[in-house]
Amino acid sequence: MVRLGLPPAPVLRGPSGEPVWPRGLIGSMTHTRGYHAAVVAPSRSILAIGVDAEPNQRLRTEDMLPLGLARR
Repeated sequence: MVRLGLPPAPVLRGPSGEPVWPRGLIGSMTHTRGYHAAVVAPSRSILAIGVDAEPNQRLRTEDMLPLGLARR
């Protein structure tokens, strides 16, 4: 927030545990063992933003979908 020229503000928790970003911001948070990250952006210039972290391990091919057939 400070890097965007805004004062620091709390990110509250919504009814389902989701982050509730301060007015004028959108963002995303993630965490896994030994790592955590957050990104924020002005909502006037970006519609959506996301970040994800997963353990650094081999994925099971049976859990993968062919490119272009992602579940909705």
